[in-house]
Amino acid sequence: MNLQAVFSPADWSRVQITSITPHPEGFDLSAEIHLQGMINELFYREYVSTIQRIELPPKGVTAFARPLTTTLDIFADILQRLVKAGAIVEAIIEVEEEEHLEEDEEGNEVVVEAGTSEIWAMVEKEIEVDKTGLSLLADEHFAVEDVDSAWFGISYSLWKTNRKALCALVTELADAGHFVQANINDEDVRILELEFLDTGKVRAYYLSLEDESKEKRGDTQAYRTADDLSLSTMVFVRYDEEEALSRLYTPPFDAEADDAFEVYREVFLPRIRAARENGEVPGLLF
Repeated sequence: MNLQAVFSPADWSRVQITSITPHPEGFDLSAEIHLQGMINELFYREYVSTIQRIELPPKGVTAFARPLTTTLDIFADILQRLVKAGAIVEAIIEVEEEEHLEEDEEGNEVVVEAGTSEIWAMVEKEIEVDKTGLSLLADEHFAVEDVDSAWFGISYSLWKTNRKALCALVTELADAGHFVQANINDEDVRILELEFLDTGKVRAYYLSLEDESKEKRGDTQAYRTADDLSLSTMVFVRYDEEEALSRLYTPPFDAEADDAFEVYREVFLPRIRAARENGEVPGLLF
């Protein structure tokens, strides 16, 4: 395999290989392993020294093996649980469009200028991390490739959504470090927690975006509450890898050496529950 036509010889590029023909000098690679390493202009000679053995998934699973889960897996899992709880979850991405012709309502051709447009796609069944571990797939057909810039709209569906689960899962997203935004009293705010009350109403704990900096977030007097948040209020969530990592792991840490789900379930969530039982707002602490 000569990949010099694909990769620039001027720098190193990451590549994943699922199969390779045995080298004539006897470098035999089993079909039961998958390789991950670096390729430069010297290709084979320098690639050999960077080979890393990674176990493949069980037979029949075609996705690349990803031994450890990440904060993106946790994010996708919470969104999936929102879908199962009957919430309306929509992926919102921006796309760059070139100048093109479209037909108007009367059948006339009109020129649409180049620019940015938003695409909204409802997640009806499943959202998961794709085989590269870098993007999200919604219902196997809608790809969210630039996860850091995408938004996910979450809203309530009458007769379908479990209200208590909706509040708990939006709170879990906020606890995990992801940016949760809503509009309360005509002001865009960062949601710290949604509490479903015994009265059937929702209490929101939130920060003004002006008080959103970490320095001000430590001041427990900075947050406000709304005791009668309408269930029709849509919240928007953005994946924040940096904040999620800083909350999940105690520095110094090596995210590539720990399974994120394991740390999340066994260490992080118990710490969050303990803080909340102590009357704290975890979003202000962590």
